[in-house]
Amino acid sequence: MSAGFARTAVVLSYSTLFLGAITTTRVDGAGFVHSSNFTVFTPAVPSQEAADVFATAVLERAEQLRKQIAIEWLGEELPPSIGQVLVNVDYVNKPDSGLTWAKDHPDRKLHALFISTTPGQLPDGLLAHEMVHCILATRYPHPKRLPAWLEEGIASQYDDSQRQQIRQRIMSWFVTTGNWPRLASVLNAKRVHSDDQEAYTLATTVTELLLERGNRQKLLEFGQLVEQVGLDGALTQCYGIAGAAELELLWKARFSRNIAATGPATR
Repeated sequence: MSAGFARTAVVLSYSTLFLGAITTTRVDGAGFVHSSNFTVFTPAVPSQEAADVFATAVLERAEQLRKQIAIEWLGEELPPSIGQVLVNVDYVNKPDSGLTWAKDHPDRKLHALFISTTPGQLPDGLLAHEMVHCILATRYPHPKRLPAWLEEGIASQYDDSQRQQIRQRIMSWFVTTGNWPRLASVLNAKRVHSDDQEAYTLATTVTELLLERGNRQKLLEFGQLVEQVGLDGALTQCYGIAGAAELELLWKARFSRNIAATGPATR
């Protein structure tokens, strides 16, 4: 989930706040590692060695995902140190969650990525999801961000199987009950809330539909055009779809066929 769309009132330089703190204090047992692309903080644990090992694992995986996802979507890696990210990991005894606060003010020099997870676990899908936001916000920075639903739709391609199964169940429910939501509520929203699984389902499935009608480059071109010519204009120019109303019809038909072919999801 990205939180970079509505927080411009906060003027805060993470690089000054956190890196300044690093030079003066050290929490015993807390993990801290950094590279030209990431600064990683992990919670304090009884063993300093264990904390550093976990922090290093987070950093190494973040570096791998930064390279992989950028190549997949942009065709090349981001340059070193461009789009630096502060990664904060917290331990909680509840389902994993993540948040990306993409820099949206000149005084903020870093993206901030927050992950809450089970102690000692590295939630790979969640880290990949949030890394998508960091990469796309670097390539298309504020105030030229891609539409919120589209960023979430792209990021959700990397989600774990449990989250994907939830969305399959929701789509199955739409089809079997006929209780279809209106796409406009999500396509026009400035933000997709982290606990709104229906909105994530719509964002993910519309993204999948558009990817089937083009490719990743076309999808990114479409996302940039939305701000310039509006949703209907961008759909027409990029996909030959006559606006949001036709998109909704295509979306319903596509997933109705899928459910009919595979049967309703039950788990």
